[in-house]
Amino acid sequence: MAYDRLGKQTEARENNRKVNIPACANPERRKKCEANTELWFTTYLPKAFPKAFGEPHRVMISRSDSAIYHGGRSVVAEPRGYGKSTTFKARALKALLTGEKKYCALIGADASAAEKNLKGIILWIMFSETIAEDYPEIYYPIKASADGKPYPTAQRAKTLLIGRTGGFMDKKGKYQEKPNRTPNEYDIEAVEGDPLFLDLKTSPAFLYFPWYPKAKSSGAVLFSAGITSGVRGENRHLPDGSIIRPDLVLIDDPQTKESAKSPSQIKTRKEIIEEDLAGLAGQGEEISMLCATTVIEKDDLSDQLLNRKLNPDWRGERTSMLDSFPTHLDDAKGSKVNWNEYNKIRIEGLNEDDNGIMANTYYLDNQEILEEGAVTTWDGIKQKKHISAVQSAMELYLKDPKGFFSEYQNMPKSDEDESNRLTREQVLKALNGLRLNEIQEGFNIETLSIDLNDYALSWAYCSIRNDMTTNIANYGQYPDSAKNVWDSEMDITREEAFTNALVDFIRQSHKRYPNALIGIDGNWCTQV
Repeated sequence: MAYDRLGKQTEARENNRKVNIPACANPERRKKCEANTELWFTTYLPKAFPKAFGEPHRVMISRSDSAIYHGGRSVVAEPRGYGKSTTFKARALKALLTGEKKYCALIGADASAAEKNLKGIILWIMFSETIAEDYPEIYYPIKASADGKPYPTAQRAKTLLIGRTGGFMDKKGKYQEKPNRTPNEYDIEAVEGDPLFLDLKTSPAFLYFPWYPKAKSSGAVLFSAGITSGVRGENRHLPDGSIIRPDLVLIDDPQTKESAKSPSQIKTRKEIIEEDLAGLAGQGEEISMLCATTVIEKDDLSDQLLNRKLNPDWRGERTSMLDSFPTHLDDAKGSKVNWNEYNKIRIEGLNEDDNGIMANTYYLDNQEILEEGAVTTWDGIKQKKHISAVQSAMELYLKDPKGFFSEYQNMPKSDEDESNRLTREQVLKALNGLRLNEIQEGFNIETLSIDLNDYALSWAYCSIRNDMTTNIANYGQYPDSAKNVWDSEMDITREEAFTNALVDFIRQSHKRYPNALIGIDGNWCTQV
Protein backbone atom coordinates (compact mmCIF):
# COMPACT_ATOMS: atom_id res chain seq x y z
CA MET A 1 0.00 0.00 0.00
CA ALA A 2 2.85 2.35 0.87
CA TYR A 3 4.31 1.75 -2.59
CA ASP A 4 0.97 2.53 -4.24
CA ARG A 5 0.64 5.79 -2.30
CA LEU A 6 4.15 6.78 -3.32
CA GLY A 7 3.37 5.97 -6.93
CA LYS A 8 0.18 7.99 -6.86
CA GLN A 9 1.97 10.95 -5.26
CA THR A 10 4.63 10.81 -7.97
CA GLU A 11 1.96 10.63 -10.66
CA ALA A 12 0.08 13.55 -9.11
CA ARG A 13 3.21 15.66 -9.02
CA GLU A 14 3.93 14.86 -12.66
CA ASN A 15 0.37 15.70 -13.69
CA ASN A 16 0.67 18.99 -11.84
CA ARG A 17 3.67 19.79 -14.02
CA LYS A 18 1.84 18.97 -17.26
CA VAL A 19 0.39 21.84 -19.29
CA ASN A 20 -2.63 21.08 -21.48
CA ILE A 21 -2.45 23.10 -24.67
CA PRO A 22 -5.63 23.58 -26.75
CA ALA A 23 -5.63 24.16 -30.50
CA CYS A 24 -5.61 27.64 -32.02
CA ALA A 25 -9.18 28.90 -31.52
CA ASN A 26 -9.33 31.19 -34.57
CA PRO A 27 -6.84 30.21 -37.31
CA GLU A 28 -8.42 32.57 -39.86
CA ARG A 29 -8.04 35.59 -37.56
CA ARG A 30 -4.46 34.63 -36.71
CA LYS A 31 -3.50 34.27 -40.38
CA LYS A 32 -5.10 37.60 -41.31
CA CYS A 33 -3.40 39.46 -38.46
CA GLU A 34 0.02 37.94 -39.10
CA ALA A 35 -0.10 39.47 -42.59
CA ASN A 36 -0.85 42.96 -41.19
CA THR A 37 1.28 44.25 -38.31
CA GLU A 38 -1.01 47.17 -37.47
CA LEU A 39 -4.00 44.81 -37.28
CA TRP A 40 -1.96 42.37 -35.18
CA PHE A 41 -1.18 45.11 -32.65
CA THR A 42 -4.78 46.23 -32.25
CA THR A 43 -6.16 42.67 -32.19
CA TYR A 44 -3.79 41.03 -29.73
CA LEU A 45 -2.68 44.07 -27.70
CA PRO A 46 -5.70 46.40 -27.76
CA LYS A 47 -5.00 47.93 -24.34
CA ALA A 48 -1.43 48.82 -25.36
CA PHE A 49 -2.73 50.63 -28.46
CA PRO A 50 -5.97 52.35 -27.40
CA LYS A 51 -5.68 55.24 -29.87
CA ALA A 52 -5.82 55.25 -33.66
CA PHE A 53 -2.41 55.18 -35.33
CA GLY A 54 -0.94 58.27 -36.94
CA GLU A 55 1.51 58.58 -39.83
CA PRO A 56 4.63 58.36 -37.59
CA HIS A 57 3.40 55.04 -36.20
CA ARG A 58 2.82 53.68 -39.68
CA VAL A 59 6.33 54.77 -40.68
CA MET A 60 7.69 52.87 -37.68
CA ILE A 61 5.64 49.77 -38.49
CA SER A 62 6.62 49.89 -42.17
CA ARG A 63 10.32 50.25 -41.34
CA SER A 64 10.22 47.43 -38.80
CA ASP A 65 8.45 45.15 -41.26
CA SER A 66 11.01 45.96 -43.94
CA ALA A 67 13.95 45.24 -41.63
CA ILE A 68 12.42 41.97 -40.42
CA TYR A 69 11.29 40.67 -43.82
CA HIS A 70 14.18 41.87 -45.96
CA GLY A 71 17.09 42.43 -43.55
CA GLY A 72 19.30 45.48 -43.35
CA ARG A 73 19.21 48.46 -40.99
CA SER A 74 16.79 51.28 -40.34
CA VAL A 75 16.57 54.16 -37.86
CA VAL A 76 13.44 56.21 -37.21
CA ALA A 77 13.19 59.26 -34.97
CA GLU A 78 9.81 59.67 -33.29
CA PRO A 79 8.55 62.47 -31.04
CA ARG A 80 8.64 61.83 -27.32
CA GLY A 81 5.40 60.24 -26.12
CA TYR A 82 4.40 58.65 -29.44
CA GLY A 83 4.80 55.16 -27.99
CA LYS A 84 7.89 53.98 -29.82
CA SER A 85 8.95 51.75 -26.91
CA THR A 86 5.52 50.10 -26.88
CA THR A 87 5.67 49.65 -30.65
CA PHE A 88 9.12 48.08 -30.37
CA LYS A 89 8.13 45.60 -27.68
CA ALA A 90 5.00 44.66 -29.61
CA ARG A 91 6.99 44.19 -32.83
CA ALA A 92 9.47 41.96 -31.03
CA LEU A 93 6.63 39.83 -29.66
CA LYS A 94 4.95 39.48 -33.06
CA ALA A 95 8.22 38.54 -34.73
CA LEU A 96 8.83 35.72 -32.24
CA LEU A 97 5.26 34.42 -31.93
CA THR A 98 4.83 34.21 -35.69
CA GLY A 99 8.25 32.74 -36.44
CA GLU A 100 9.37 35.77 -38.47
CA LYS A 101 12.50 35.75 -36.31
CA LYS A 102 13.92 33.27 -33.82
CA TYR A 103 16.15 35.35 -31.54
CA CYS A 104 15.39 38.99 -30.77
CA ALA A 105 17.71 41.29 -28.82
CA LEU A 106 15.79 44.26 -27.42
CA ILE A 107 18.37 46.91 -26.50
CA GLY A 108 17.68 49.99 -24.37
CA ALA A 109 19.67 53.03 -23.27
CA ASP A 110 20.64 51.44 -19.94
CA ALA A 111 20.32 48.19 -17.99
CA SER A 112 17.46 49.44 -15.80
CA ALA A 113 15.03 49.17 -18.73
CA ALA A 114 15.97 45.58 -19.63
CA GLU A 115 14.04 43.72 -16.92
CA LYS A 116 11.14 46.16 -17.25
CA ASN A 117 10.87 45.47 -20.99
CA LEU A 118 10.88 41.70 -20.51
CA LYS A 119 8.29 41.80 -17.73
CA GLY A 120 6.05 44.02 -19.83
CA ILE A 121 6.08 41.57 -22.74
CA ILE A 122 5.42 38.56 -20.47
CA LEU A 123 2.47 40.36 -18.85
CA TRP A 124 1.07 41.12 -22.30
CA ILE A 125 1.10 37.39 -23.05
CA MET A 126 -0.47 36.48 -19.71
CA PHE A 127 -3.37 38.94 -19.85
CA SER A 128 -4.32 39.06 -23.54
CA GLU A 129 -7.49 37.06 -24.20
CA THR A 130 -6.84 36.96 -27.94
CA ILE A 131 -3.25 35.75 -27.51
CA ALA A 132 -4.61 33.02 -25.23
CA GLU A 133 -7.05 31.98 -27.96
CA ASP A 134 -4.76 32.14 -31.01
CA TYR A 135 -1.31 31.43 -29.51
CA PRO A 136 -2.12 28.78 -26.89
CA GLU A 137 1.27 27.12 -27.33
CA ILE A 138 2.86 30.16 -25.66
CA TYR A 139 0.08 31.47 -23.43
CA TYR A 140 -0.65 28.31 -21.43
CA PRO A 141 2.96 27.36 -20.57
CA ILE A 142 3.71 30.93 -19.40
CA LYS A 143 0.47 31.08 -17.42
CA ALA A 144 1.27 27.71 -15.83
CA SER A 145 4.75 28.91 -14.86
CA ALA A 146 3.12 31.63 -12.76
CA ASP A 147 1.14 28.91 -10.90
CA GLY A 148 -1.49 31.37 -9.68
CA LYS A 149 1.03 34.09 -8.83
CA PRO A 150 1.13 37.53 -10.52
CA TYR A 151 4.29 36.69 -12.47
CA PRO A 152 6.03 33.52 -13.70
CA THR A 153 8.98 32.03 -11.84
CA ALA A 154 12.00 30.39 -13.43
CA GLN A 155 11.89 27.58 -10.88
CA ARG A 156 8.36 26.60 -11.91
CA ALA A 157 8.95 27.18 -15.66
CA LYS A 158 11.86 24.73 -15.84
CA THR A 159 9.78 21.86 -14.43
CA LEU A 160 6.84 22.06 -16.85
CA LEU A 161 5.94 19.17 -19.16
CA ILE A 162 3.72 18.92 -22.23
CA GLY A 163 0.22 17.69 -21.41
CA ARG A 164 -2.65 16.94 -23.75
CA THR A 165 -2.87 18.95 -26.97
CA GLY A 166 -5.33 19.78 -29.75
CA GLY A 167 -8.51 20.16 -27.67
CA PHE A 168 -10.29 23.28 -26.40
CA MET A 169 -10.96 25.13 -23.16
CA ASP A 170 -14.57 25.23 -21.96
CA LYS A 171 -16.22 28.23 -20.31
CA LYS A 172 -14.89 27.13 -16.91
CA GLY A 173 -11.32 27.02 -18.21
CA LYS A 174 -11.19 23.21 -18.23
CA TYR A 175 -9.41 21.38 -21.01
CA GLN A 176 -11.69 19.24 -23.19
CA GLU A 177 -10.89 16.89 -26.02
CA LYS A 178 -12.36 17.67 -29.44
CA PRO A 179 -12.82 14.48 -31.49
CA ASN A 180 -12.74 14.71 -35.30
CA ARG A 181 -11.24 18.21 -35.22
CA THR A 182 -9.98 19.45 -38.58
CA PRO A 183 -6.20 20.03 -38.35
CA ASN A 184 -4.80 23.49 -39.21
CA GLU A 185 -1.39 24.96 -39.95
CA TYR A 186 -0.95 26.15 -36.35
CA ASP A 187 -1.15 22.69 -34.76
CA ILE A 188 1.91 21.65 -32.77
CA GLU A 189 3.57 18.26 -32.79
CA ALA A 190 4.14 17.30 -29.18
CA VAL A 191 4.46 14.19 -27.05
CA GLU A 192 2.71 14.17 -23.69
CA GLY A 193 5.20 14.09 -20.85
CA ASP A 194 8.07 15.69 -22.83
CA PRO A 195 9.70 18.76 -21.24
CA LEU A 196 8.62 22.19 -22.50
CA PHE A 197 12.10 23.71 -22.14
CA LEU A 198 10.50 27.00 -21.05
CA ASP A 199 12.81 29.27 -19.07
CA LEU A 200 13.20 32.87 -18.02
CA LYS A 201 15.87 34.94 -16.31
CA THR A 202 15.96 38.46 -14.95
CA SER A 203 19.68 39.26 -14.87
CA PRO A 204 20.41 39.26 -17.75
CA ALA A 205 16.78 39.36 -18.91
CA PHE A 206 15.84 36.35 -21.06
CA LEU A 207 12.66 34.54 -22.08
CA TYR A 208 13.25 31.14 -23.68
CA PHE A 209 10.10 30.06 -25.51
CA PRO A 210 8.80 26.47 -25.24
CA TRP A 211 10.13 23.86 -27.61
CA TYR A 212 7.85 22.01 -30.02
CA PRO A 213 9.11 20.30 -33.17
CA LYS A 214 6.54 22.02 -35.42
CA ALA A 215 5.39 25.33 -33.87
CA LYS A 216 6.62 28.51 -35.60
CA SER A 217 7.72 30.03 -32.29
CA SER A 218 9.45 26.87 -31.11
CA GLY A 219 12.61 27.60 -29.13
CA ALA A 220 12.54 31.34 -29.81
CA VAL A 221 14.46 33.73 -27.54
CA LEU A 222 13.72 37.24 -26.32
CA PHE A 223 16.76 38.95 -24.81
CA SER A 224 16.63 42.42 -23.24
CA ALA A 225 19.69 44.43 -22.17
CA GLY A 226 21.16 47.90 -21.88
CA ILE A 227 23.38 49.05 -24.73
CA THR A 228 26.48 49.20 -22.50
CA SER A 229 25.84 45.81 -20.85
CA GLY A 230 28.50 43.98 -22.84
CA VAL A 231 26.23 42.16 -25.30
CA ARG A 232 28.40 39.66 -27.20
CA GLY A 233 28.28 36.01 -28.21
CA GLU A 234 24.60 35.38 -27.42
CA ASN A 235 23.17 31.98 -28.46
CA ARG A 236 20.78 29.20 -27.42
CA HIS A 237 21.30 25.46 -27.76
CA LEU A 238 18.03 23.82 -28.83
CA PRO A 239 16.90 20.29 -27.92
CA ASP A 240 17.45 19.07 -31.51
CA GLY A 241 21.16 19.93 -31.24
CA SER A 242 21.03 23.14 -33.29
CA ILE A 243 22.26 26.53 -32.07
CA ILE A 244 20.48 29.80 -32.77
CA ARG A 245 21.95 33.29 -32.54
CA PRO A 246 20.27 36.70 -32.64
CA ASP A 247 18.72 37.49 -36.00
CA LEU A 248 16.88 40.66 -34.94
CA VAL A 249 18.14 43.66 -32.94
CA LEU A 250 15.66 46.32 -31.87
CA ILE A 251 17.40 49.35 -30.32
CA ASP A 252 15.02 51.47 -28.25
CA ASP A 253 16.48 54.93 -27.49
CA PRO A 254 20.22 54.15 -27.55
CA GLN A 255 21.19 57.25 -25.57
CA THR A 256 20.47 59.08 -22.35
CA LYS A 257 20.42 62.86 -21.88
CA GLU A 258 23.86 62.61 -20.33
CA SER A 259 25.40 60.48 -23.08
CA ALA A 260 23.88 62.70 -25.80
CA LYS A 261 26.06 65.60 -24.58
CA SER A 262 29.28 63.59 -24.38
CA PRO A 263 31.34 63.07 -27.57
CA SER A 264 33.18 60.15 -25.94
CA GLN A 265 29.96 58.37 -24.93
CA ILE A 266 28.50 59.00 -28.37
CA LYS A 267 31.54 57.38 -29.94
CA THR A 268 31.45 54.41 -27.54
CA ARG A 269 27.76 53.71 -28.09
CA LYS A 270 28.10 54.00 -31.87
CA GLU A 271 30.95 51.49 -31.80
CA ILE A 272 28.84 49.09 -29.72
CA ILE A 273 26.05 49.29 -32.31
CA GLU A 274 28.30 48.96 -35.35
CA GLU A 275 30.58 46.26 -33.95
CA ASP A 276 29.05 44.32 -31.04
CA LEU A 277 25.36 44.37 -31.94
CA ALA A 278 25.86 44.08 -35.69
CA GLY A 279 28.07 41.03 -35.09
CA LEU A 280 25.62 39.07 -32.92
CA ALA A 281 24.41 36.90 -35.81
CA GLY A 282 27.84 35.38 -36.37
CA GLN A 283 30.09 35.19 -39.41
CA GLY A 284 28.36 35.09 -42.77
CA GLU A 285 24.92 35.87 -41.34
CA GLU A 286 23.03 39.13 -41.81
CA ILE A 287 21.14 40.56 -38.86
CA SER A 288 18.08 42.80 -39.06
CA MET A 289 18.58 45.99 -37.05
CA LEU A 290 16.02 48.68 -36.28
CA CYS A 291 16.61 51.71 -34.08
CA ALA A 292 13.81 53.91 -32.72
CA THR A 293 15.05 57.09 -31.14
CA THR A 294 14.51 60.73 -30.25
CA VAL A 295 17.17 63.33 -31.05
CA ILE A 296 18.27 65.11 -27.87
CA GLU A 297 21.22 67.26 -28.93
CA LYS A 298 22.56 68.43 -32.27
CA ASP A 299 25.07 65.87 -33.62
CA ASP A 300 24.32 63.35 -30.86
CA LEU A 301 24.24 59.60 -31.58
CA SER A 302 20.69 59.66 -32.92
CA ASP A 303 21.35 62.73 -35.08
CA GLN A 304 24.37 61.00 -36.61
CA LEU A 305 22.58 57.69 -37.28
CA LEU A 306 19.75 59.60 -38.97
CA ASN A 307 22.16 61.39 -41.30
CA ARG A 308 21.84 59.52 -44.60
CA LYS A 309 25.06 60.97 -45.99
CA LEU A 310 27.11 60.05 -42.93
CA ASN A 311 25.39 56.68 -42.32
CA PRO A 312 23.55 55.65 -45.51
CA ASP A 313 23.10 52.02 -44.38
CA TRP A 314 20.71 53.11 -41.64
CA ARG A 315 18.28 54.82 -44.05
CA GLY A 316 17.35 57.42 -41.43
CA GLU A 317 13.91 58.99 -41.27
CA ARG A 318 12.73 61.76 -38.93
CA THR A 319 9.15 62.33 -37.87
CA SER A 320 7.90 65.37 -35.97
CA MET A 321 4.91 66.41 -33.91
CA LEU A 322 4.29 69.41 -36.17
CA ASP A 323 4.86 69.05 -39.89
CA SER A 324 4.40 72.81 -40.08
CA PHE A 325 4.00 75.54 -37.47
CA PRO A 326 1.06 77.96 -37.27
CA THR A 327 1.32 81.04 -39.45
CA HIS A 328 0.64 83.54 -36.67
CA LEU A 329 3.19 82.83 -33.95
CA ASP A 330 3.36 86.56 -33.14
CA ASP A 331 2.13 89.86 -34.56
CA ALA A 332 4.87 90.04 -37.20
CA LYS A 333 2.30 89.45 -39.96
CA GLY A 334 -0.10 92.05 -38.64
CA SER A 335 -2.52 89.72 -36.88
CA LYS A 336 -3.64 90.80 -33.41
CA VAL A 337 -4.70 87.20 -32.87
CA ASN A 338 -1.56 85.10 -32.46
CA TRP A 339 0.13 82.55 -30.23
CA ASN A 340 2.05 85.16 -28.23
CA GLU A 341 -1.29 86.64 -27.16
CA TYR A 342 -2.61 83.16 -26.42
CA ASN A 343 0.38 82.50 -24.19
CA LYS A 344 -0.11 85.76 -22.27
CA ILE A 345 -3.72 84.80 -21.62
CA ARG A 346 -2.72 81.25 -20.69
CA ILE A 347 -0.21 82.54 -18.11
CA GLU A 348 -2.72 85.05 -16.77
CA GLY A 349 -5.16 82.20 -16.29
CA LEU A 350 -2.55 80.12 -14.49
CA ASN A 351 -1.98 82.98 -12.05
CA GLU A 352 -5.69 83.05 -11.36
CA ASP A 353 -5.98 79.24 -11.07
CA ASP A 354 -8.69 79.13 -13.74
CA ASN A 355 -7.85 75.57 -14.92
CA GLY A 356 -7.27 76.72 -18.50
CA ILE A 357 -10.69 78.38 -19.00
CA MET A 358 -9.32 81.73 -20.24
CA ALA A 359 -6.92 80.07 -22.70
CA ASN A 360 -9.61 77.73 -24.06
CA THR A 361 -12.08 80.58 -24.46
CA TYR A 362 -9.54 82.63 -26.45
CA TYR A 363 -8.72 79.54 -28.51
CA LEU A 364 -12.36 78.75 -29.34
CA ASP A 365 -13.02 82.37 -30.31
CA ASN A 366 -9.98 82.45 -32.62
CA GLN A 367 -9.41 78.80 -33.54
CA GLU A 368 -9.36 79.27 -37.30
CA ILE A 369 -6.69 82.00 -37.17
CA LEU A 370 -4.57 80.24 -34.54
CA GLU A 371 -4.56 76.95 -36.47
CA GLU A 372 -3.82 78.50 -39.85
CA GLY A 373 -0.78 76.78 -41.38
CA ALA A 374 -0.42 74.24 -38.55
CA VAL A 375 -0.25 70.52 -39.36
CA THR A 376 0.07 67.88 -36.62
CA THR A 377 1.17 64.32 -37.37
CA TRP A 378 -1.08 62.57 -34.84
CA ASP A 379 -4.43 63.51 -33.36
CA GLY A 380 -3.60 61.29 -30.38
CA ILE A 381 -1.49 64.05 -28.82
CA LYS A 382 -4.63 66.03 -27.94
CA GLN A 383 -5.00 66.34 -24.18
CA LYS A 384 -8.47 66.16 -22.60
CA LYS A 385 -8.24 69.75 -21.36
CA HIS A 386 -7.59 71.11 -24.87
CA ILE A 387 -9.74 71.81 -27.92
CA SER A 388 -7.45 70.28 -30.56
CA ALA A 389 -4.16 68.51 -31.17
CA VAL A 390 -2.68 71.78 -32.47
CA GLN A 391 -3.38 73.47 -29.13
CA SER A 392 -1.73 70.61 -27.21
CA ALA A 393 1.35 70.74 -29.44
CA MET A 394 1.68 74.50 -29.24
CA GLU A 395 1.43 74.53 -25.45
CA LEU A 396 4.41 72.17 -25.34
CA TYR A 397 6.25 74.57 -27.64
CA LEU A 398 5.33 77.69 -25.66
CA LYS A 399 6.44 76.14 -22.35
CA ASP A 400 9.88 75.12 -23.66
CA PRO A 401 10.75 76.04 -27.29
CA LYS A 402 14.25 74.55 -27.19
CA GLY A 403 13.05 71.32 -25.62
CA PHE A 404 10.19 71.12 -28.13
CA PHE A 405 12.55 71.17 -31.12
CA SER A 406 14.62 68.31 -29.70
CA GLU A 407 12.06 66.13 -27.88
CA TYR A 408 9.12 66.56 -30.26
CA GLN A 409 10.50 67.77 -33.60
CA ASN A 410 13.77 65.77 -33.65
CA MET A 411 15.50 68.94 -34.90
CA PRO A 412 17.39 70.29 -31.87
CA LYS A 413 18.75 73.80 -31.83
CA SER A 414 22.44 74.19 -31.03
CA ASP A 415 23.41 76.14 -27.92
CA GLU A 416 26.05 77.79 -30.05
CA ASP A 417 23.73 79.47 -32.56
CA GLU A 418 24.51 82.48 -34.67
CA SER A 419 23.41 84.95 -31.99
CA ASN A 420 26.27 83.84 -29.71
CA ARG A 421 29.04 84.44 -32.22
CA LEU A 422 31.33 87.39 -31.49
CA THR A 423 30.93 89.94 -34.27
CA ARG A 424 33.45 92.38 -35.68
CA GLU A 425 31.18 95.29 -34.73
CA GLN A 426 31.20 94.26 -31.06
CA VAL A 427 34.97 94.15 -31.02
CA LEU A 428 35.31 97.58 -32.69
CA LYS A 429 33.67 99.16 -29.65
CA ALA A 430 36.61 98.07 -27.51
CA LEU A 431 39.48 99.30 -29.73
CA ASN A 432 42.74 100.14 -27.89
CA GLY A 433 44.18 102.37 -30.65
CA LEU A 434 47.08 100.02 -31.42
CA ARG A 435 47.96 98.80 -34.88
CA LEU A 436 47.44 95.13 -35.71
CA ASN A 437 50.07 92.94 -33.96
CA GLU A 438 51.66 96.02 -32.33
CA ILE A 439 53.38 95.30 -28.99
CA GLN A 440 53.85 98.25 -26.61
CA GLU A 441 57.04 98.73 -24.63
CA GLY A 442 56.93 96.90 -21.32
CA PHE A 443 54.43 94.30 -22.49
CA ASN A 444 56.90 91.43 -22.47
CA ILE A 445 54.60 88.42 -22.24
CA GLU A 446 52.91 87.15 -25.39
CA THR A 447 50.00 84.68 -25.33
CA LEU A 448 47.88 82.96 -27.94
CA SER A 449 44.54 81.83 -26.49
CA ILE A 450 42.42 79.32 -28.40
CA ASP A 451 38.83 78.42 -27.57
CA LEU A 452 37.12 75.40 -29.15
CA ASN A 453 33.50 76.20 -30.01
CA ASP A 454 30.71 74.29 -31.68
CA TYR A 455 31.51 75.93 -35.01
CA ALA A 456 35.22 76.91 -35.09
CA LEU A 457 38.39 77.89 -33.19
CA SER A 458 38.18 81.40 -31.71
CA TRP A 459 41.60 82.88 -30.94
CA ALA A 460 43.24 85.99 -29.50
CA TYR A 461 46.90 87.08 -29.56
CA CYS A 462 47.68 89.26 -26.53
CA SER A 463 50.59 91.17 -25.01
CA ILE A 464 50.71 91.36 -21.20
CA ARG A 465 52.59 93.64 -18.80
CA ASN A 466 53.93 92.36 -15.47
CA ASP A 467 51.02 93.99 -13.63
CA MET A 468 48.69 91.87 -15.84
CA THR A 469 47.53 94.80 -17.96
CA THR A 470 46.62 93.18 -21.26
CA ASN A 471 46.31 94.42 -24.83
CA ILE A 472 44.67 92.37 -27.57
CA ALA A 473 46.98 92.67 -30.55
CA ASN A 474 45.03 90.41 -32.89
CA TYR A 475 42.06 88.08 -32.83
CA GLY A 476 40.03 85.98 -35.19
CA GLN A 477 38.34 82.74 -36.04
CA TYR A 478 39.80 79.65 -37.69
CA PRO A 479 38.97 78.72 -40.35
CA ASP A 480 38.58 82.32 -41.49
CA SER A 481 35.28 81.71 -43.28
CA ALA A 482 31.61 81.04 -42.66
CA LYS A 483 32.25 77.31 -42.96
CA ASN A 484 32.25 75.32 -39.73
CA VAL A 485 35.16 73.10 -38.71
CA TRP A 486 32.81 70.11 -38.67
CA ASP A 487 29.26 69.21 -39.52
CA SER A 488 27.40 65.94 -39.64
CA GLU A 489 27.68 65.78 -43.44
CA MET A 490 31.43 65.10 -43.21
CA ASP A 491 32.95 61.63 -43.41
CA ILE A 492 35.08 62.10 -40.28
CA THR A 493 34.16 62.48 -36.62
CA ARG A 494 33.87 65.81 -34.83
CA GLU A 495 36.95 64.97 -32.72
CA GLU A 496 39.04 64.23 -35.82
CA ALA A 497 37.94 67.45 -37.54
CA PHE A 498 38.77 69.66 -34.55
CA THR A 499 42.09 67.89 -33.94
CA ASN A 500 43.11 68.53 -37.57
CA ALA A 501 42.01 72.18 -37.38
CA LEU A 502 43.87 72.75 -34.09
CA VAL A 503 47.11 71.23 -35.38
CA ASP A 504 46.97 73.27 -38.61
CA PHE A 505 46.24 76.52 -36.78
CA ILE A 506 49.05 76.07 -34.23
CA ARG A 507 51.57 75.35 -37.01
CA GLN A 508 50.58 78.50 -38.88
CA SER A 509 50.48 80.64 -35.73
CA HIS A 510 53.90 79.52 -34.51
CA LYS A 511 55.50 81.07 -37.59
CA ARG A 512 53.77 84.40 -36.91
CA TYR A 513 54.02 84.40 -33.10
CA PRO A 514 57.07 82.23 -32.25
CA ASN A 515 57.36 83.57 -28.66
CA ALA A 516 53.72 83.24 -27.68
CA LEU A 517 52.58 80.95 -24.88
CA ILE A 518 49.65 78.89 -26.15
CA GLY A 519 46.59 78.20 -24.01
CA ILE A 520 43.67 76.04 -25.20
CA ASP A 521 40.21 75.94 -23.67
CA GLY A 522 38.99 72.54 -24.85
CA ASN A 523 36.36 71.76 -22.21
CA TRP A 524 33.65 71.77 -24.88
CA CYS A 525 35.30 68.85 -26.72
CA THR A 526 37.53 67.03 -24.24
CA GLN A 527 38.60 64.26 -26.62
CA VAL A 528 40.63 66.61 -28.86
